[in-house]
Amino acid sequence: MTEEEKSKKQISLEDCDFSEKAPLVSSPRSLESISKNGLNIKDLYKISIKTYRERFQESKFLPQHLLQERYDHYEDNRKKFIEECKNTRSQMIEKEKEKEEKKKNNEDDIVEIRNMSQTHNSKPMFTEKIDINDENFSTALKLEKERVERIRKREEVNLRILINCEYDTEINRLKNEKKIEEEKKKEKLEFEEKLKRDRDVVKQNLERDKLKKEKYKERILKEDEDKKERQDKINEKMNKIANHLIKIKEESKSKYENVKEERERKNKEANRKKEEKIQQKIKDYDNKQNKMKELKKIQEEKKKKEKKEHRKKKKEKEEK
Repeated sequence: MTEEEKSKKQISLEDCDFSEKAPLVSSPRSLESISKNGLNIKDLYKISIKTYRERFQESKFLPQHLLQERYDHYEDNRKKFIEECKNTRSQMIEKEKEKEEKKKNNEDDIVEIRNMSQTHNSKPMFTEKIDINDENFSTALKLEKERVERIRKREEVNLRILINCEYDTEINRLKNEKKIEEEKKKEKLEFEEKLKRDRDVVKQNLERDKLKKEKYKERILKEDEDKKERQDKINEKMNKIANHLIKIKEESKSKYENVKEERERKNKEANRKKEEKIQQKIKDYDNKQNKMKELKKIQEEKKKKEKKEHRKKKKEKEEK
């Protein structure tokens, strides 16, 4: 197929995959079905999330997760619109087929009446003078009247069907327009609510952080003041203690030597008692060790005796 044939070939809704680089739909029936649904042909083609952000101004400053949600919703609606347009196109094709069948039936009826209206020598009706009382004339006249009545009824039915179709298409178009407007309003309200919630959350977080910082500053200032007060109290106490110690030192100079001698004497006595206790413990430990050794010897002797008796019994059994 050459490039000219490709360009001449009309693309319908069924032939197109509606990707970003796909050619535009060009068949008249497909374009009519798109316009009947109140849509623009560009609304059916897929776009990237970057193009979506650039096309819709309210999406430019959205965070990524909100932008992704809106883009997914847009894609779902786009697929629904494609299905609706395809359904409208198939309905149009079915109606055209019905019209063609009705037209064909009408033509067959006309041919039949003409054949019936023709009389002898294959001449058309009323070309010759015919007696009114002739049976052929009366039947032909009757058939002609029936044909005219049938044609009139068919025209009325076709006109009614055409009016109903136009009425239905107009109602569908208005419904779709209304539906699209409601969806857009709904999306806008949802977006505004989400944006408002996000702003409220950000505002609450900022206020919470501000309160935390203020409380932290107040706590640090309070802790510094408490530390300063405690340090001042400690310094006062230390000064009092130092003065008291100086006084005690001066008063205890005379008593220090006596106390020292008494302490040395007590220490010597305590050391002597400790040595006596240690010696006593050593003796007790030695006694315990000796007792343990004696017990071990007794146990070993018992074991030897048991072994000897066992051997004797074994020898006696063997001798028997």
